[in-house]
Amino acid sequence: DPMLLIDEFSADAIRYFLLREITLGQDGNFNRDALITRINADLANDLGNLLHRTLNMIGKFQQGILIESVGETELDKSLKDMAIDTAKNYRELMDDMKISDAVKTVWQFISRTNKYIDETAPWKLAKDSEQKQNLANVLYNLAESLRIISTLISPYMPNTSRRIHEQLKINQPFENIRLEDAEIFGLLEKNHEVGKPEQLFPRIEVK
Repeated sequence: DPMLLIDEFSADAIRYFLLREITLGQDGNFNRDALITRINADLANDLGNLLHRTLNMIGKFQQGILIESVGETELDKSLKDMAIDTAKNYRELMDDMKISDAVKTVWQFISRTNKYIDETAPWKLAKDSEQKQNLANVLYNLAESLRIISTLISPYMPNTSRRIHEQLKINQPFENIRLEDAEIFGLLEKNHEVGKPEQLFPRIEVK
């Protein structure tokens, strides 16, 4: 019963699973174990932890304020380039009704952004006063990546998208967000204040 599944796991989680796992117009398999695995791995760990870690670090290292990004490293440029490429590929895939592939390309970028945190190690940059600008750049890039991600997932995960939008404290009304906004890196203004992290998807413990 889809209504019972929605009550238990949320509509966003069910839509994500079905659109990712089943090619539009084709038959597909559904089972509870696979659904829970996807929720824990993709939604709780990949997306949820990315948002939580980012907002926590901005709060801890910069009092919740985004400092203007100046300059970039090769890692920074690589992330920005992938963000723009992801948004453009996503549009093409959605136009071709390849929704499952569109969903997957967003999660590839989410995985890359999580890896970017490990590569740049903001907690180490925060200990070195000479790395203050690099730290600011990294945290800005993470927040901006989340803005783009929230825009791309909005068609099939509207509630989750809105919650990310609200936690980032984006000034633009959520209803006015357009896909074109995801194809521009750098829309968050300097000195923008972000909110505190709230859990997007609780991890499901399987007995």
